[in-house]
Order: sequence, then structure tokens, then C-alpha cells
Amino acid sequence: MQTQTIGAYFRQFRQSRGLSLEAASANTGCSPAALSRFERGQNDLNVATVGRLLTNLRLAVQDLMWFDTTRTDLLDITDYYAFLAGDTAKLRAKAAAYSRTHKDAWPLNDLVVLLLTVGQWPLDANRRLSHAQEARLQQVLIPFPGWGYEVQSLALAAGLQFASHELMANLTAQFIAYADGFDEGNAGDSVITGTDYAHLLLHLISHREFALVDALLPATLRYHQLRLDHRPVNPVVVYEVNAAPLIQLAQLEADALRNPGAAPDAAVAQLIAQVQTLGAKTLVAYMRRMWAVAQTGVTPWHDPTLAAAKAPALLPEDWQFNGPTIKAIRQYYHLSLEQTAVTWSVATQSRFENGLTQLGFNAARTLAEALLLNPVIFYLDLYPMPSATLATALAAHPGPDRVAGVTAALADALATVPTAPRGAALLAADLEVRAIQLLEGEGIADDVIDQHINRAAVRERALAGLHQLERVEFSDLNSILTVADVLRFSPEEMLDIWRWLFAHATFDLTQSQQIADLFTDMVITLANEADVAHIRQLQHAAGNLLHHPVWISYAATTTLAETLVALYVAPDRADATWAALERQRAAMRRFGEPSDPTGGWIGDEADRVMATVPAAFAAWQASRA
Repeated sequence: MQTQTIGAYFRQFRQSRGLSLEAASANTGCSPAALSRFERGQNDLNVATVGRLLTNLRLAVQDLMWFDTTRTDLLDITDYYAFLAGDTAKLRAKAAAYSRTHKDAWPLNDLVVLLLTVGQWPLDANRRLSHAQEARLQQVLIPFPGWGYEVQSLALAAGLQFASHELMANLTAQFIAYADGFDEGNAGDSVITGTDYAHLLLHLISHREFALVDALLPATLRYHQLRLDHRPVNPVVVYEVNAAPLIQLAQLEADALRNPGAAPDAAVAQLIAQVQTLGAKTLVAYMRRMWAVAQTGVTPWHDPTLAAAKAPALLPEDWQFNGPTIKAIRQYYHLSLEQTAVTWSVATQSRFENGLTQLGFNAARTLAEALLLNPVIFYLDLYPMPSATLATALAAHPGPDRVAGVTAALADALATVPTAPRGAALLAADLEVRAIQLLEGEGIADDVIDQHINRAAVRERALAGLHQLERVEFSDLNSILTVADVLRFSPEEMLDIWRWLFAHATFDLTQSQQIADLFTDMVITLANEADVAHIRQLQHAAGNLLHHPVWISYAATTTLAETLVALYVAPDRADATWAALERQRAAMRRFGEPSDPTGGWIGDEADRVMATVPAAFAAWQASRA
């Protein structure tokens, strides 16, 4: 990875879309010369101007967020993964890169250094946090709408092993109160994941804080099930599927330590074996480490002067990138205006916080990064996904006739799609597919939808748009996947998409979960048709794709695809392969099946495979006899 400037990234993106400075800056309020200076890092542009540039470039929020993952000077979720894996070398390298880049300029540098340092301590180390360190961790671990894996989950997982009774008791009370604030109606607004609750539980168990465990565990289980059952399915549900193994480990650890014997030990071993079946290797390693620490135990200690912290008064609906939110965060961290004004004047920071001025795009990004805010607060609030234009247009077409409303909204949204950049037809196809999804969600019959949206034409448009792209960006991958998921391409078309993506992507596809999902969809389609010739063509790819190291909902899809490939490539070992598929299905049912599985659920791919592929495989076997 290397640290590329955002201006250089804009220039690269503009060139990949085949746009001149004049075409990119048209109707943005920005001159070609100003855009050129922005690309070279010589000036800033206001947030609204950048929004218009994004439209012209067909540069989406997903691209900006992918860009941030390539930087070495920011905390990101891979640092959390590195801690779970025990990869102290990566954490040391990140600490060095962060300190080298930011030195003393950013107001929360001490917190970042603390997290990356504590993350390198062995879990069984006989260490204690200082009072000042505990106060700093507590400050960042109070539930609030800006919670994220990059900071809070790392702090929980790495720091609490060395925490006092008082810190863990304070956080337990805060977590219980937070969980109690949600029900079926607002569960989708919750931001703390079940994984975070599990980390706290696991540390409480290691410290033998069983009174706190007894208080937190019921609240955790209710909160976890509430999020798992949330509908419609969204990232909240995915997070809870991924949280299930650690929550169940905490349950089993508590039982085992209170009721020692062979049965609890065997139950923990079976749980870890099921996670291993799904392919989440880092999670398996972390669970084994935590089980070992739980059996040994950690001596509790006290920090009697540690007072409970109070969360900032920010509601989910108020969580957006603006002056009042930033002011509340600054005050929560007890930062002065001088400390928060990173590279601009204190007067400018004050005016921004009071709504009297706006920061430029680069300055706003820098402020969000300096305050350790999840980039989602900046990007998604200011620059909605291109597909959001459909939802915006739909609000202008209310009424009982949903077909008329959705098709009118689609026409409005399509009118906003720029025609100049390469691949614009792919974005149009993405919007059309999302309109189909809306209509299907309303229960509209396929034949009625087909009267208004020509699915074959949408498929052709998507393929034509993809083939216009000499450089495929991250948002292009998401668009073609959206179309493929709804319309289903033929095997030949899917292989053509696959080859084009690998030939023209500007990023490492093998590290993309999206390409792993596409691979799985392709393999399932081919397996249902017993298309062995095409399966063999994909055989080499199976071992080169991302096996997500931590999240089971992602790891399971790649593992499932690999197993299906093995079924047809090595049919003489079919009995063992079917047994492996059954183990994968049982594991995902244990972790992901909601209270009401009607209509499908995250992780039900193995169920669907076992309902259709056996007949196709048996027919293929019979044809070979």
C-alpha cells in the first residue's frame, strides 16, 4: 500500500473515465485550471463543488472509501483484524507510519498510539493500564452514534484485557442501557455490534467478573437476536451473523468456568470447529486464544478513582458532518478550538462549529480523520450513493399506483446520469435494476414489471457499459454485481464479466469481498446446470480469492464455492464433499438463521445449494456412467 493524495486519485479517476479537465469541470462552478490545481494538491474546493465533480466523473462514495483503505496513515478495520490475528508486526508498522505522517499535529494522536501499543501486548501479559490510559479508553468506548470497528472495536478487544473492575463495570452499565434503548421499531438505528458486546463479555469472563456477566449476557442475547431478526435485511443483520460465534463463545466460556467438566470443553471445541469449517481462520485463532486466557484467568484489580464518563448528547438522526456535531465531539474529547483547528485558524474552526462557514473538501476530510471519525459520516452524509437518486426521485412521485411512481422516478433518475464518462450505461443499468427490486419488493408480478422495464435490454446495457471501461473502478464492480444478482447472466456472459474485471480493474480484485461473492454466484449457477467445462475454467481462481479472515458471512461464501468446484472436479470424492457441505450448512444455520427464516436470510446459500445441486450432480453422474 502507498499513501496517494486525494487530488492524485481524482486525476487518475478522471483519466480512467476518459474526461478532459474541461469536461470534468463543466457546470461544477470550478474552472479547469482550479481542478488541475486541486489534483496537484495546490488548492482546496468547496464540498458542493466536489459533489458536482463526483457526478461528472461518475466517482461514487464506494470509490472514496476504497481509496481510504489504501492509505497507511489512518486507523482502519485491518488494524482490528491484525489484533485478532496477533499480527504485532503490522500494528508496529502502522504505529510507525501514523506517527511519521501526523507527528503532533492531530489532537487524538495519543489515543491512536495507545490503541496500537496495547494491541501489541500479549493477551496473557500481566499488565495493567494506567489511570490516565483507562480514562482515555473509557472516553472512546462510551456508546455514541459514531461507533466503528476502526477505533471502538479495537479499543474493546485490545484494551479491556488489561482494564480494572471499575472500567469494565462502567462500560457494562453503559452497554446494558444502550441495548435497552432498542426494540423492533428502531433496531436498524443501532450501531454497536454484537461482536463488541461479545468482546466485553469475554474480558469480563477472563477477569472472573461473573456478577457483571450475569447482568450483561441477557441484554446481549436480546440485543443480538433483535438485530439478527431485523427486516429488511441490511448491514445490521450481517454484523449480527458475524457476531454469533463470539457471543456463543462467551456463553460457553461462562458455563464451562462455572461448571467445569468435559461437556463444556467439548462444546467450545465444537463451536470453534464449526467456525473453522466456514474458513474464518483469524477468528478461529482469536477464539482459541481467548478460550486459553479464560481458562487461565486474569487477576482482577481496581482503579477506585475512575469515574463513569457521560456520552455526548447526539442522537442517530443528528449524526452528520456539520458544525454542531463536530463541536459536540470536540467537547466530548475535552479538546480546545486550537487543538481541533488542524491546519486552519481557530476563528475558522469556531465559525464552522457555529454554522457560519463551511470547510473545504480536503479540510473537512482532514478534520474527520483527526477526530477519528468513521469516514461514512463524511462521505455518505455529503455525497449519497448514485443509486440514492432513485430514492430521491421516488419521493416526488407518491400515490397508490406504485408501478407508475417507480417508473416515473426511474425516468427522473436516469435523466441525471452523465453521458460523457466511459461506462455511463453501467450506472443506468444499476438504476434500472434497483427499480426492478423496488417493484418486486412491492409484490408486483414479473410480467407487469416486464411491461415497463426490458430486462434483456438492461443486461445488454450493463455489459456494453462494462466493456467501455478500460479501467474498472470499485463502484463499477458494485454496479455489475448489482445487475448480476437480480438479472442473472448466462454462464458465457458471467465468464466474460469475470475476465474483463481481472483484465481492467484498477485495484486488487483478489482482496475484494465483492469478487468473491461474484465467484460464488457463478459457481452456484454452473453447479446447478452441471456445467463442468466452465467450472474447470474457474478452478484455478478458487485458491486465489479472498477468504475473509474474520467475518463468517463472507468467509462461508468463498468456502462454499470452493467446495462446489471440488464436487465436480473430483467426483470420486463426492461423499466427503457432500459431508463438508452439510457441515457448512449446519454451521451457518447455527450462526445466521433468524427467528423467522421465511424469505431467506444471510448465510442460507448452503441451504439453497443442497436443495438444487444434488439432483443436477446425480444426473451428471448418470450421464457419465
